[in-house]
Amino acid sequence: AALRYLGVAAVAGAVVALVGLAAACPLTTIPFGARWADAVPAVRMIAVSALPILVAFVAWPTLLARQQLRTVTAGCVAGTAVGVAVSLFLVAWRPDPLSPVIGTAAGAVVLAAALLAGLRDLLARAPGSGRRVPDAG
Repeated sequence: AALRYLGVAAVAGAVVALVGLAAACPLTTIPFGARWADAVPAVRMIAVSALPILVAFVAWPTLLARQQLRTVTAGCVAGTAVGVAVSLFLVAWRPDPLSPVIGTAAGAVVLAAALLAGLRDLLARAPGSGRRVPDAG
């Protein structure tokens, strides 16, 4: 079931990312007016961030159910550290509303990657993965 939910989260995140990339301008400027046009790049980046965020939302409780608290903790620490570091660097280098959003997106990617790494045995057993991991017991 976890694999199915990870797949649904990945597809939903990809849809949000594609719609956000394509429609960020009208979704931002129609309801809020042209004065919000400068926010469109940030809205696009937030939409793209939906993919790793939604995958992390499913991977997190899956890891907890498998009693992999260290993996969750390490992923959270790494994602937070990368997100804060990238945000601080970009804001110092180029203070612009997009800078911290890029940092947040980078942190989300690191978090999702770390959590998925903790599920690699489960992912390797997925149909069509081309790999088989022997059962532990």
